[in-house]
Amino acid sequence: MITIKTKQAIFELYFISGYSQRKISSTLNISRNTVHKIIQECKQKIFELDFIEEADLMNHISKIIVAPTLNRKRKPYKIDEYTLQYIKKIIIKNEQSRYGSSKATSIKELYEEYLNQDDSLIKTNISMDSFYKYAKKFKEEYYAQKNK
Repeated sequence: MITIKTKQAIFELYFISGYSQRKISSTLNISRNTVHKIIQECKQKIFELDFIEEADLMNHISKIIVAPTLNRKRKPYKIDEYTLQYIKKIIIKNEQSRYGSSKATSIKELYEEYLNQDDSLIKTNISMDSFYKYAKKFKEEYYAQKNK
C-alpha cells in the first residue's frame, strides 16, 4: 500500500517540479501504473475542489492528498475453540487411519467433510488455505507427540 508521504512526493514531483510519470516511477522505484493512478486521483480531487491551474497547489496538498478509506468486503472472523477441536479431531483420525494402511483421505476431502458437517455448534466457515494451515499444524503436533 502506498503511504501518504509517497503520494505527496509523487504530487510534488509531478505537479510542482514537472517530472514525467516515467521519471517519477524510476526515481521512487514505483510502477508507472501506480504513479499514473495516484496522479489521476490528484487530478480528480483538484477538479472536485475546483482549483484553477495557477492555484498554489502546495497550500492545498492536505485537501488533495487524503488517506484512503478501507472498505472490507468480508467480515473478519475469529475461529472458536470448538471448531479448532473439530478440525483437530478429523485430522488426527485421518492420520491414525493412514498409519499402516492407505485409506487416508486428502486434505481437500477433509475440508469438504468439514464444510458439509452438520454440527450446529460450528459457526465459522474458514477458507481452504486456513484449513490447510491448521491441518499442517495439527499433523506436526500429532507426529511430534507420537515420536516422543
